[in-house]
Amino acid sequence: MVAHIDFGADDRGVSPVIGVVLMIAITVALSAAAGTLVLQLTDEQTGELSGDADAEFTVTFGTDSVEVTHTGGDAVPAEEILIDGDVDDSQRWGEYGSVSEGDSVTVDASGSNRTIVVVHTGPYGEEEVFTRVEE
Repeated sequence: MVAHIDFGADDRGVSPVIGVVLMIAITVALSAAAGTLVLQLTDEQTGELSGDADAEFTVTFGTDSVEVTHTGGDAVPAEEILIDGDVDDSQRWGEYGSVSEGDSVTVDASGSNRTIVVVHTGPYGEEEVFTRVEE
């Protein structure tokens, strides 16, 4: 007696189903990996001061100038700090380095009843006013 095994239609549908399941699993895994990579890159690019920088400045008025001093909080990249208001020329704190507690800069500002504004400009153009002082 010879046993006859029928490899009929029951086995033909298994291989395509497994293939589809594997393709879906691979797609989900690749999507998760790509999403993680994008989120990590975004976090690195925005940096420490994205959104809210926490720094304090004081303004000391002189006859023809004002002195702006960093008095506390986070160190801020110098190129991101703008000194504006009733000054002869609006200017960045500097081109390089960071401004930390104790650092100061003198800006030409003649006249009376002056208003000085110290502004933080973030890497994506968002602005935050650190200090606004009127004489």
